[in-house]
Amino acid sequence: MNISINTILISSLMFIMTFLSYFLIAKIPLYIFMLSFILLSLLVNNNIKTTYTKEEFRFYLFILLFVFLIAFQFLFIGKVALLFSIASFLSGLGIVIAIRYGVISVKSVLFIVEVFIIFQALIGFIAIIQAFTGQLYPSHFHIDSHTLSGLWNRPSGVEGMTYNFGKNYIFPTIFTFIALKYKLYKYSTFFTKRKLKILLGYFIFIVIISKTRSTQLALFSLYIGYIIYIYKLYKLKYIIGAFFIFAIIFLFIVTHLDLFLDTSSKTRFILWYAGFQMFLSHPFTGVGIGLFGDYYDNTSINLDWIGDDYDHRVNAPHNIILSLLSGGGLIGTFIFISAFYKLLKYIKNYQFNSIELRIISLSIYYYFIAYFIDFQFHNYWNDNYYWFWIGLALACISLDKKQNIKESKL
Repeated sequence: MNISINTILISSLMFIMTFLSYFLIAKIPLYIFMLSFILLSLLVNNNIKTTYTKEEFRFYLFILLFVFLIAFQFLFIGKVALLFSIASFLSGLGIVIAIRYGVISVKSVLFIVEVFIIFQALIGFIAIIQAFTGQLYPSHFHIDSHTLSGLWNRPSGVEGMTYNFGKNYIFPTIFTFIALKYKLYKYSTFFTKRKLKILLGYFIFIVIISKTRSTQLALFSLYIGYIIYIYKLYKLKYIIGAFFIFAIIFLFIVTHLDLFLDTSSKTRFILWYAGFQMFLSHPFTGVGIGLFGDYYDNTSINLDWIGDDYDHRVNAPHNIILSLLSGGGLIGTFIFISAFYKLLKYIKNYQFNSIELRIISLSIYYYFIAYFIDFQFHNYWNDNYYWFWIGLALACISLDKKQNIKESKL
């Protein structure tokens, strides 16, 4: 099958979104911009379908329940930021659906992923230039964090560059590794075995120089777990050895051997404590999705003891679990985690006949594992890319099922 116009449009908009994310554009306008063009393309080409699998429907239902929880919070709290949070999740759900029905061939899926990998390889030069020149680009944007507290991350300067490069290189690193292992280059449009090896080393290098410690920890943890699983190193001595290796890497990567002096580490301890206190004060429904900053200002906890050298915007507890617990309580946490857990479990257990789709879906599955580890140290738990990859994973399953039906009729 040929690559559709929808696929090219989706790819182009994805790259625009990626590129602009480095320039610190607020995510809701970016989402609406991307989503509107994708939906327009789908409507023009009559590709919108209304049939869902049970697993898809359950995922959509859980996300809508989460949106209803935020609407419930808005009725009782009345903060405008909650409306932004509602819009953000609806936009994310819209992207899942648009990607799911906009990608209509196996070749299209492979094209999107491979072009994304190439694009990330090219834009990685910004990380290299920044690392070796010490330049902070782009400069700070002055945005009122309270007015826009329901939006996604708005990091600036070096914080924005390291965060964006860290998170955006999780998937390329995992994908190139798995593509090599399962010999995807035999089916590839652009890659050979040699090119994939070069790209894998290149992406690892970028993750290292980006100074995003949580991403480094996530990828290393995933690799250690993979080695234990593949070689069945379940004996106690191997597990203890892996633990000590992990502890050493943790000290070097996460703390820089300065656990109690590093301002970033100390800040997180305080924010985690604040998030837990908010959860205890509102254990069932939370204080409101995106309202951590507002409630933090009303607490006695402060960052003054850390020093004036760390200009940090306090808008979340920098931990996905505490973000969910403090913002959505036990109810919100259960709904949100259940949606992704059940869907990813289904994706993992689904038996693909297409090698291309199996490799891509497996990459997405491991990507979310690494992402979850990474987000134990970040607050951006409604990020633009995990919606895209969920949509693409659903497209993989849909295409494989259609392919099986066609083959069974022959």
